Amino acid sequence: MIAIINELNELIPTFKKLEQSENDSLAAQHRKYKEDLLEAEREKETAAKEAYAKGVAEGRSETKMLTSFLKYASHLRGEPSHIEGENQAAEQVLIGVYQGGEKGAEIAQKLAEGSEEPVGEGTTFTCNDAPVISLILRRPGQGSSSPA
Repeated sequence: MIAIINELNELIPTFKKLEQSENDSLAAQHRKYKEDLLEAEREKETAAKEAYAKGVAEGRSETKMLTSFLKYASHLRGEPSHIEGENQAAEQVLIGVYQGGEKGAEIAQKLAEGSEEPVGEGTTFTCNDAPVISLILRRPGQGSSSPA
């Protein structure tokens, strides 16, 4: 019996070493997971900031396009265009934008994107059909100056 107790007592330091090794391994693994989590949170924060900045820039760009169109449409009211259908098309876009809500936002978005869809019923006129609108909105590849 004493031999068994002595043998077990000799194994205790081995088990303590194994336990310490396991604890050290778990602690190192915990530190690694914690560092990885902090890094992922930093990356998430950076990505969110970048996405926000990009969204703000895109929103400003679309707003500039819309306000440029509104300025142009105002100009058309004072001096109607010689391009057939342009005056009516601009009025249809204005009515759509001014109605507000989802429909108005959708029309403003199509205007900003340069949609090829007709701007209203009974017309095939699109946001890209008139050279003057293209110049006003400064769409890439379609002009580089705006009329006075």
